[in-house]
Amino acid sequence: MIHIERTRKPEELTDDVVKQKTKLYKNDHSQTVWKEKYIHDALMSMSYNKCCYCECLLNEESKYMEIEHFHDKSSYPEEVVNWENLLPSCKKCNTTKGTHDTIVEPIINPSIDIPQDHMVLYKCVRFRGKDDLGKMTITALNLNDQERHCMPRYKLMAEVTQKIENLYETSEEFINGQRQQTLQGLGRLRNNVCSLLSLGKKEKEYSSVVATAILNDSYYTKLESNMKSLKCWTQEMTDLANELSEIKYDEQ
Repeated sequence: MIHIERTRKPEELTDDVVKQKTKLYKNDHSQTVWKEKYIHDALMSMSYNKCCYCECLLNEESKYMEIEHFHDKSSYPEEVVNWENLLPSCKKCNTTKGTHDTIVEPIINPSIDIPQDHMVLYKCVRFRGKDDLGKMTITALNLNDQERHCMPRYKLMAEVTQKIENLYETSEEFINGQRQQTLQGLGRLRNNVCSLLSLGKKEKEYSSVVATAILNDSYYTKLESNMKSLKCWTQEMTDLANELSEIKYDEQ
């Protein structure tokens, strides 16, 4: 989970439209008044086409987007089309959260809160709460579901860790003279390091897990140092590393 910036509401969602749709829903709770393409598209754009909770990519492999009401629409019908109350979610997270009352038992709202302030990642696989808000979020969304969440995180973390180790070993070979420092060879290393860091960009699937796996890896720290010694560290890499640092979690 990463913080997402709440964008301006769609132009079509005027005050009059909000009043009309809210009235329709209050009169007939079967009305899916929030299911509008302009709402769907605006939410997808706001969240980098990802679930705002688990960070899976939406509209891929049957992970279609559902419009999530942070404050449950059954308990708070007046917020059924309130733009500030709408979030993009995968079906799994939306169903798991269900009718959880976020007023009575608050959870992290990724469009308001900074998730990293309230949770840590254990071995880049399991979330643990720093405080009551983090703990309730993990429970309400079942963020440590073994099959749905933990296994994909573990697989991704293992792949990223392997890439870091391979790149570090290559950089060591250049440093120690086991490889000749040719323009082509160093260029390939530079491109591969950029590709590695790009995996943790905000728009990527499970970006916070990848960012944590990269920046908290001691081999990555050595790799960065080697790249600077080889004069292969670029401004693009600095910018990417800074972006990753904004969304990475502390580890336990």
